[in-house]
Amino acid sequence: MNRTAVAVIIILLVTAFCTCEYLYVAKTVDEYIARIDEIEETYKSGDFEKATKLANNADIDWESRLEYVDMLLYHDYVNEVGVNFASIAKYVEYKEDAEVFANCEMNRRELQSLIENEKPSLANII
Repeated sequence: MNRTAVAVIIILLVTAFCTCEYLYVAKTVDEYIARIDEIEETYKSGDFEKATKLANNADIDWESRLEYVDMLLYHDYVNEVGVNFASIAKYVEYKEDAEVFANCEMNRRELQSLIENEKPSLANII
């Protein structure tokens, strides 16, 4: 009976941890996709100074959140998102239109990939 109780408790703890991790990653991805959208919209409107500030803030904020996200996810993907945020900031600063939009789309897809890889599906488990 004790082994069964311990096994059930361990399963519940693992399930709770995985649920919290998924919710945290989903919230983070949604937040940063919204920030990318805001950077694009601000850039399209011609407010380059504000777009630069938004892009730099997104890059700085991603780096500060990196220690939490990095321990939960595959490091290479997380680092690539950070590199793209830094690139977006520089491209916005130098008004490189095609690169801004291409990097925003690439970063959006990589963020979506982070959440897709965390979904509890058979493909992700095996």
